[in-house]
Amino acid sequence: MPRGDRRFGEDFIDVAQTIPRAFQALLLLVYQQPPDSDWQSSPIRLFLQRAMNRICEVIDRQMTNIKLGSLDLAALLCSRVCHDVISPVGAIVNGLEVMDLEKDEAMRADALKLVRESAARASSRLQFARLAFGAAGSAGASIDLAAAQTIARTYFDDEKAELVWEAPRLFLPKNKVKLLLNLLLLAGPSIPRGGTIKVAVDGGEDATAITVMANGPNARIPPHAPDLLAGRSPSGGMDAHAIQPYYTGLIAQASGMEVTVTIEGDTVRFDAKSVAAEN
Repeated sequence: MPRGDRRFGEDFIDVAQTIPRAFQALLLLVYQQPPDSDWQSSPIRLFLQRAMNRICEVIDRQMTNIKLGSLDLAALLCSRVCHDVISPVGAIVNGLEVMDLEKDEAMRADALKLVRESAARASSRLQFARLAFGAAGSAGASIDLAAAQTIARTYFDDEKAELVWEAPRLFLPKNKVKLLLNLLLLAGPSIPRGGTIKVAVDGGEDATAITVMANGPNARIPPHAPDLLAGRSPSGGMDAHAIQPYYTGLIAQASGMEVTVTIEGDTVRFDAKSVAAEN
């Protein structure tokens, strides 16, 4: 297949996306050697660092600005919400079927318990989605962070990660609260084996700094998250798996904030700061 073929380019990007992480793992082993170790100044270490930087440069050049129509954006967001609620809604249906067919009182009691728990789970996810994706409040309205905290805690009751909320009680513009909640949705997959997600907010309505830190085993930055937050992807397209970070980036732009993602050890950190505050 010719090297200029479009498919070759797409395959290369898909494979190359996994290479920097492998180099990072090798570099981590090198950096963990004693300070006086020959590894610190070895040609292997220098080669790995240069190779990783070169691959990252190639990938960055291949990224394309995402072009997504309003109808496609709405469709992907609807799919995102349905994905969250379809499991508990399906459990409710199953529980009701058991109650219709089962005569044993113990089984009926278990089914009723399932229906109640699943209904509560579906309700919490819908309330979270209403604030994170919907038009809660009027245009330009401010939202109490205490209300966002209550909704977020209920949502994370069913998640692997424990939510640690250290933000003060204050009112923030609606889009900044939406941004905070969407950052929480990015933080969850960053620690697939569970852990803690810590939320901190500094400043006020004009100059705001939001920090969401996810700490847990095998912490990782979600695939392509930094580029998707910036509105870029390898092909310039979009699918249901990538819509969450892309939409989060759109909210950040609308609220005049910039989001950065970093990882150190078992902690992935999402920082959102008002652009005006940085200048």
